[in-house]
Amino acid sequence: MYKHIFFDLDHTLWDHDKNSHEALSAITDNHGVNNICNTDFKTFHHKYVDINYSLWTDYHQKKIEKELLRWKRFDLTLNAFKVDNEKLAKQMADDYLDMCPKGPHLIDDAHEVLEYLQPKYKLHVVTNGFKEAQYTKIKHSDLHQYFTEIFISEEVGYLKPNPKIFEVAMDKIETTVDECLMIGDNLDTDIAGAQNAGMDFYFFNPENKESEIKESAQITELKQLLELL
Repeated sequence: MYKHIFFDLDHTLWDHDKNSHEALSAITDNHGVNNICNTDFKTFHHKYVDINYSLWTDYHQKKIEKELLRWKRFDLTLNAFKVDNEKLAKQMADDYLDMCPKGPHLIDDAHEVLEYLQPKYKLHVVTNGFKEAQYTKIKHSDLHQYFTEIFISEEVGYLKPNPKIFEVAMDKIETTVDECLMIGDNLDTDIAGAQNAGMDFYFFNPENKESEIKESAQITELKQLLELL
């Protein structure tokens, strides 16, 4: 019987796409980036998303450091539009790191589901990310009220899918893997990490992506947890 539920943060509870889109839109307007790059925001945003994903993959594989990732994603996006302006890239990075984590948007039904689960289980966050940004997201979206413990890869020293991040978490809350459940949207980090730790999971798959995960271990909406747990 489960006593503890671990949630991923970005894309599972906190709507990263919507919050990031709003922040980047404001930043490009403030700095006149669309004119500088001679493009529209949609095109700029699409390129940024691709580059950001690639650099986060490098970060997970320990190919680049945190500080480089933070501004290089903007530098490379500007470069893609033949703009070489490192100063602007770093200004955009600073603005983004200030604005984006304060975004209020959550995945549909997040509050309702957490309010339902909190009296029944101990709820925790296990997230890959930078501690300052992740704590800000949790605070400004009013999620902090639900969680007993928050485990952030930068603080723990291990990134999902390394099972050690889960082992550290379980040691801290004094439990065993059979009492734990992981819920997350990323097959390569959340689900692979849970599998590596021998932990049960639900794969949050709102886009119905093809996977080898059995259907009984998948959900497409958070509110399905109201019936499952």
